[in-house]
Amino acid sequence: MTILELTGKITENGELEIRLPAGLPAGEVIVRIEVPESQVQESQPWTDQEIQELLTPKRLTMQQLSTWLDATPPVEAWGGINSNEDSGEFIHQRRRRHSNTLEDPGVTE
Repeated sequence: MTILELTGKITENGELEIRLPAGLPAGEVIVRIEVPESQVQESQPWTDQEIQELLTPKRLTMQQLSTWLDATPPVEAWGGINSNEDSGEFIHQRRRRHSNTLEDPGVTE
């Protein structure tokens, strides 16, 4: 394998411009791009610290959560609940229907 080192330019449209020397045969090649570190930092939209801050959950107080829930009501019913049903009672009914009660093995009838 012969390795050629060529200088190129990445355009604003994301295309690579490069001038190849005459006489190269047609066929597949492997392209490796080395970007100077200063250019990588300039084009990176977020720093590692900014990414970490975005990924760290920010806890809301109960008042903030309640205010947010009031301001953003659900767009559709969840889990088959009707709009006239009490959501707390609905959850308790679902839990009762989908839970298993194990009998005490020491109790005989």
